Amino acid sequence: MEDKLQKQFDAITEWQKRYCKHDITSDEVKYIYNEWAEVGYDEMMSSEIWGCPKIVADTLEEVYGSNEEKMRLKILDIGAGSGRCGIELKKKGFQHIDGKDPAESMLAKAKEKNVYEAYINTAMTDKDLDIADGIYDVVTACGVAGYLCSKAVREMTRIVKSGGTIVIASNYEQRAFHGNLEGTLKSLETELKIVLLKREVKDGYLYKQRADVMVYRVL
Repeated sequence: MEDKLQKQFDAITEWQKRYCKHDITSDEVKYIYNEWAEVGYDEMMSSEIWGCPKIVADTLEEVYGSNEEKMRLKILDIGAGSGRCGIELKKKGFQHIDGKDPAESMLAKAKEKNVYEAYINTAMTDKDLDIADGIYDVVTACGVAGYLCSKAVREMTRIVKSGGTIVIASNYEQRAFHGNLEGTLKSLETELKIVLLKREVKDGYLYKQRADVMVYRVL
């Protein structure tokens, strides 16, 4: 089993080399993930090796534990991909989840799984989202920290209602590629837009890599 997982990880690492760069554009991200979806993304990123979706779901359940809350909450899964995080959220009992991803081939895979209520095929860029203020109770960002520009992070905050939650789980070992994420989050804290509830480093992000997990309350 260990040899199999190492081979999977090595194959994934080759893909990571393509998108782990500071100057990557949203069009490049879309192209890479569309291609990956067509050549076996789900098989390569099996739950045996890719633990970030479960980490996000477990973390959100720590914030909202009651069945009543899980049935009520409206969640946006940013960087939804093929629906892996949505699946883990559904397993925990969260019901109303929308998925947003720039790669149409990834969202097609998610649709096959019937994961989300709405499928939003747009990227997180430096432009305003076509989403109303405060429409969501929760935004999750699973493994997409490197693609979130400052404007995108601010838009995440805008579309979550006051008292709502943002969960960001990223690759701790690749935090050098997370751009302005931390700086923007600190600015939002200074502006009294959000407050950090907790931050943890957890095992199991991807094989032997760790997850940097941040939970924010929107003020």
